[in-house]
Formats: sequence, structure tokens, C-alpha cells
Amino acid sequence: MRIITLIIFISVISILPTSAQENPTTNHAGIGGIPVFDVLNMFPENQISGAALSVNYGKIIFPNLSFGVNLYYSSVSNEYTSQSMDLHKEQQDIKVLAISPNLRYQFKLSNKFILFGQSSIGFGNYNEKTKNLSNSATINNGDENKSILMVTAGLGANYFVFKNLALELNIPYVYLNRLSSLENVDDFHTIAPMIGIQYFW
Repeated sequence: MRIITLIIFISVISILPTSAQENPTTNHAGIGGIPVFDVLNMFPENQISGAALSVNYGKIIFPNLSFGVNLYYSSVSNEYTSQSMDLHKEQQDIKVLAISPNLRYQFKLSNKFILFGQSSIGFGNYNEKTKNLSNSATINNGDENKSILMVTAGLGANYFVFKNLALELNIPYVYLNRLSSLENVDDFHTIAPMIGIQYFW
């Protein structure tokens, strides 16, 4: 329900009138990324590292509104001590690849600054492998190559450093659902701010 409410909120923003100038460009493309680690030290016994990358393309279909596609990839490694009877180190490697149609509504506040709201929904692949570091044996956890539903919605901003090139801060809420019949498989959701560049032409 929270996800549906968030998507409706972003969609309503997208159809509201705005007094901002229309962006004279018709296309935009960009790339952004973020390192992944336990910045809040929520898992002090774990060693978490990785990165997430997002590539997007959009075309203006109505004033200030663009429709395009977003490609998302992340790779995260999580090393921890197993809680089984024989204590040993395990390493969990998780990779996510997803592609989704994307809507972006732009509020041009000045010649240098654009605020935008965006939302997307698509599908992808979730791959998880766990191995015992003491003997390099792979542990079968049933989560290899699972299909996923991926939903994002959030806000962002562009600051132009050149006429057509802007720095970008994108702060999406990300929801992943592993499309599995297993009842004990939980959904995953997070806020994943990304820093990158966006080119307009």
C-alpha cells in the first residue's frame, strides 16, 4: 500500500501545472552510481561492500514530461560469521540487474537548476550466491537467478555546469520483490541516492 501511495503521489506531481520554463531540449541521457557499504554501522559484525549503477535515457513527450528507460545494476558482497554450530566465515554475493520504463517530470527553476520527480516499474534478475570461506564450498540457499519486480519513485535535481551537461543528484525509493513461491522470502526496500551526470540535447 505504501508503494502504491508513493507512485500515485509522484504521478500527481507529474500532471500539475508549473510556471517554470520548458526545457528546450527533447532528449536526455545519464549515468549515476553509489558505493554500497554499511554507513550507519547497522551490521557491525559484517563486512559489506559493493556498488550500484544506473543508466537512463528519456525523450520529452509532453512539456516538461519525459518517457524513457532505466537500466539498474548492483553488486554487493557481505562477509559474516555463520551462526551454525561450527562457527565459520561465509561470504554472500548478491547481483541485481533490472530494466524499467521511466517517467520524469522536470521543474526548470532557472537556467542552472532543474528539479524533477521520477517513477519507474520493471523486471529483472536477482542472483545470490553464498560460500563457506573456510573450504570455498558453495551453500545452496535457493536464491540463484530469481526474477524480480523493481519499483522506484523519488525526487532529484540537476545543476548545469555546461550548456547541455548537468550534475545530477537522484534520491529514489527502491522496492524489490523476488517473484518466488517461497513464503519466507521477504521483499526488499531502501532509499538509494545516486550521484552522476545528465546530458540534454
